[in-house]
Amino acid sequence: MSHERRVFIDGELLPGATVELPPQAAHYISTVLRLKAGHQLVAVSKSSSSEFDAIVAALAPTVSIKILSKRRTKAPRSRIGTVCVALLKGDRNDLLCDYLTELGVAQIVFFQAARSIAKVAPETASKKLERWCKIAQSAAGQSGRADIPTVAIKLGLEEALRTIESQTGDTVLCCSLADDAKELKSIELGRGLVHLVIGPEGDFSPEEETLLSQADTQKLSLGPIRLRAEVAALAAVCAVNSVVGFA
Repeated sequence: MSHERRVFIDGELLPGATVELPPQAAHYISTVLRLKAGHQLVAVSKSSSSEFDAIVAALAPTVSIKILSKRRTKAPRSRIGTVCVALLKGDRNDLLCDYLTELGVAQIVFFQAARSIAKVAPETASKKLERWCKIAQSAAGQSGRADIPTVAIKLGLEEALRTIESQTGDTVLCCSLADDAKELKSIELGRGLVHLVIGPEGDFSPEEETLLSQADTQKLSLGPIRLRAEVAALAAVCAVNSVVGFA
């Protein structure tokens, strides 16, 4: 676990430059971390995921940092690309967004499955998405990532599956309790990214099962015990990370 203090900055960064922090990053530095002028931290460019050593230059009237030098080493990256997970009840979506970010997932897509209990109205989706993006950025900084996962909300499985930009060598797995689902050790994973699809606790509808079949997903068994959707997502990500490792 990294204990480095880090902030994410829009645009490119250059050694020697002094950068005024946006409100969220300024609040994090001055109020949450309570850093003082001269304290060291890591600045990360959102556009390039490049990391720079930096120091706090000033706290008033605005919070600013001075960029010192670019780091030569790169933060490790998980080989898990997209995780599509059916919407959960209450704050479980917040927690899952946090944990999936800490586990290295590149893209998190929440979708409203046919049997989802939780529903998201189009008019409230933007506020939820804004909240989850902030959670993802905070978790990325906490876990020492040099990138922030993309977070999206889709109103159906078909839309969610279209967000998976599967390339040659990628593998798409769907967590399943079906009799023909295979354990991870029995699935041949490609050399590319691994993408995961997790349905609601009521499982996928027959129509959604057809969509998954047409998308060439492979059924992944996490064992005979029925898991909560968020537990299944975390268990699947941890299992895949332990097998394919980090790049």
